[in-house]
Amino acid sequence: MKKPEIQRSSIVLWTVVVFMLLLVAVSVTLRRVEQEQEAPPERPTPVHALPVQLRNVVDRVHLPGRIEPDLRAHLAVAKAGVVVELLADRGDAVEEGQLLLRVDDRSWRAILAQAEIELREAEKEERRWRELV
Repeated sequence: MKKPEIQRSSIVLWTVVVFMLLLVAVSVTLRRVEQEQEAPPERPTPVHALPVQLRNVVDRVHLPGRIEPDLRAHLAVAKAGVVVELLADRGDAVEEGQLLLRVDDRSWRAILAQAEIELREAEKEERRWRELV
């Protein structure tokens, strides 16, 4: 009873081997046919020649970009207040000591006037105390 099973498996094995050999033979034949075919002839490339002429050329290249400064200055004011006049704008060239803006100083003048009044009062008070001492 084992004979029919052995025969079936050997038939299947031989069939697979024969099929593989056929595939190898077909692929070798196709490769030979591809190699035997000649490459198509190259077509000439048209070339247009122009006479050489001497002329001046401007050495300039236009490229998109953004210019940024090497150094950024952060400004601060000594006294806070409302800006009433701007004398220099962003990007302007400025010199040392140049006035950049004006600040509304009315509140500071009022504070100064109040301090001067308090100083005079304190001086009067001091003179009075010295006389009493």
